[in-house]
Amino acid sequence: MKTWVAVAPANIALIKYMGKSDFANNEASSPSLSLTLNHLTSKVVLSLSSQHKDCWSPLNSENWTSPKISIKGQERFLIHFQSLKKYFGLTEFYEISSGNNFPGDCGVASSASSFAALTQATYNLAMEKGVK
Repeated sequence: MKTWVAVAPANIALIKYMGKSDFANNEASSPSLSLTLNHLTSKVVLSLSSQHKDCWSPLNSENWTSPKISIKGQERFLIHFQSLKKYFGLTEFYEISSGNNFPGDCGVASSASSFAALTQATYNLAMEKGVK
């Protein structure tokens, strides 16, 4: 089965911004500083789905575990994927498996690295298919 894979590093905020000065343009009201943790990563694997919808599943394999993701969190992930599919003109349905090589809820930005890996995997898929 053909898969498209991407890995993205996590980061941790050393100084976190507080609030927004401009919600329309998503501008922070104060600067932030974060550190990229190249050895702590999130991985996304895309594969064609046999279901007639996009779906998420945990990536549980050697060195990779999936944090507990709420239904709302899964929906946010799928909504982001659907916006990427629309942008790239992808019409097929996919299973998205994701996981981290570090524990969830440890203060490291796993959702940011998961969304980055999802975006990169979708880009890889689109480039292979020759769209946009």
